[in-house]
Amino acid sequence: MTHVKCTKLKPKGKHLDEDDREYLEKMARQNRQLPKHKRLTQADMAIDDYLSALLTVCLSFFVV
Repeated sequence: MTHVKCTKLKPKGKHLDEDDREYLEKMARQNRQLPKHKRLTQADMAIDDYLSALLTVCLSFFVV
């Protein structure tokens, strides 16, 4: 089993909840299935995850 590095911020001493852990594992699995030249680095995955979360929050303000 490969080690999945965390791109989520959490309080010190706390574990990731199950949903966040499953999401990160899914993202890492999908990245490993890509051809080597198309794989994202950990930093790129963190930026991509951050931007998608930010977009979700921004869009939720417009849906109201």
